[in-house]
Amino acid sequence: MKIMKFTSFLCLLLTLGTASAVFTSCSEDDPVSVPTFLVDKPTIEATAAAETHSITVTSSTTWKVEVTSGDDWCSLTNDAVGTAVVVVHVKENTTINIRTATITFTAGTATIRVPVTQEAGEATLLVDKPDIMVAATAGRDSFVVTSNTAWTAEVSSDTEWCTVSPTSNTGDGIITVNVEENFDKSIRSATITITAGILTKQVTVTQQGPTEFVDSPNFTETGGGLNFDMIGVVGGTFTMGATAEQGDDYYTDELPTHSVTLSSYAIGKYEVTQKLWMDVMGSQPVVIMRTKDTYPIYCVNDKDTKSFLEKLNQLTGKQYRLPTEAEWEYAARGGNKSRGYKYGSTGNCVERALNHR
Repeated sequence: MKIMKFTSFLCLLLTLGTASAVFTSCSEDDPVSVPTFLVDKPTIEATAAAETHSITVTSSTTWKVEVTSGDDWCSLTNDAVGTAVVVVHVKENTTINIRTATITFTAGTATIRVPVTQEAGEATLLVDKPDIMVAATAGRDSFVVTSNTAWTAEVSSDTEWCTVSPTSNTGDGIITVNVEENFDKSIRSATITITAGILTKQVTVTQQGPTEFVDSPNFTETGGGLNFDMIGVVGGTFTMGATAEQGDDYYTDELPTHSVTLSSYAIGKYEVTQKLWMDVMGSQPVVIMRTKDTYPIYCVNDKDTKSFLEKLNQLTGKQYRLPTEAEWEYAARGGNKSRGYKYGSTGNCVERALNHR
C-alpha cells in the first residue's frame, strides 16, 4: 500500500490592492479545496469630513471583524460568513491632529489588519460677541471662544483700563473682560485680539463716559421749615457682600456675594442728626448722654423711627423711608463712581472722615 505524504502550510499574501490569508492543504496525489480569506483594501485613507468606506471580504470560512483601536470615531456595520461588504463609518475630525484606527479581521488563526488614517481637521476660531458695550462704572463682561486649538488673548497696549482673563487656553473657553471706571467725559474703546495660529478674531470693548446725577440730583430739603441735605445716587448694578477688596474683614452673613441692580434714589448726606429729630419730633426719644445738634440721634427704637418718618413725610409732602441694606451699601461703595476700594469711592477712610465731620 502506498503511503501518501501531505504537506500543510499557511501563506499570507499581500498583492496590490488586496490583503489575504490563504489556507493551503495539498498531498502528493490528490488536491483538496483551499480555504480562502481576503479583503479588497489593505488600507483606508479618509478625509477630515464624516464619511463612509467599504471593504469587501471574500472567505470560505467563518470570520469576524472589529475596530481594535480608534473605536471612538471609527465604527462598522456588517459581519458575515463568506463574501460580504463591511461598511466603515468615520466621524468628522474636528481636531488639528491626524488620527489612526485599526480594523481587524479574524478567521480562525488568520488575521488581517486594515489601518484607517484620517486627515487632520482645520483649525477653528470663533467668538460669540464681536462688540461689548459697558457703562462708565467699573465692571465686567464676558464672551465665549470656540476653538479646537490653542489660542491667546491680548488687549491693545494703550488701554490699561481694560484687562482680560485668561490670556491663553486650548479649546473652548470663556474670557472675562474687566474695565475700570471711566472718569473722562468721552467714550473710550479697547480692542481684544484672539489669535490661534494664522487665525485671528477681534472683540471691541466700548465704554461710555460718566453719567451725571441728571435723574437723581443732589438737593436740600427745606419743606416744613426743615433743612437737611440729600445726595442723588444714580442707579446701577453692583456686587453686594464680601467682595475681594474686603480681604478677611467681613462677616459670614456677607457671603455669598451676589449681583444687585438698583434704580436711582437720594440718600441723606449725613445720618439723622439730633437737631433734625428735634425739629420733626419736638423732643428726644430718651435721655441721651452726648448732645449736640450735629451729632447723630441714637437709642431709637422701631416705633420711634416709624413715628419720625410719618411726621417727616407730613411736613415735607414727600415719601421718605429708611434705605434698604443694598441701597446703603451701594451708596457707601460710591455708587456708580465706586473704584472698588475697601472704603467707599476714595479708598481712604481717614480722608472721608475728615471731609464729612
